[in-house]
Amino acid sequence: MTKSTKPKWLLPVLGYGALAGLVLICFMVLRYSTVALSWEAELYAGTAGLIFLVLGLWLGYRRQRPNRKPSAPKDPLSPREMDILEAVSQGASNREVADTFHISLSTVKTHLSNIYAKLGVKRRTQAISTAKALKILS
Repeated sequence: MTKSTKPKWLLPVLGYGALAGLVLICFMVLRYSTVALSWEAELYAGTAGLIFLVLGLWLGYRRQRPNRKPSAPKDPLSPREMDILEAVSQGASNREVADTFHISLSTVKTHLSNIYAKLGVKRRTQAISTAKALKILS
């Protein structure tokens, strides 16, 4: 089976655009009602802009909020990855890890990259704290 080539951002953008259209339709309906007859066109645009500013800030906050509870990795860490993560958690540099396990520096970097991907993190400090939260490390 192949993965869908549809980008992840497509559905939120289409939904956001549909919501914008709905808000504008609501304003047009209000325009013809007795409540909003005195509104100027700039006031409609300003109100729609304010609504979308608040909505955009709220959605941005929700998307950028860090996960409070890390989930267990889908692929478990291999024994070698566990050894390397343990060494890194004790403060060893990549070179020291390579020397300890008699592997090349690029192999250490590859293992760390795999660890980061499995834990869903981008930095070694995040990997250590996530592993401790998941009780992978003591």
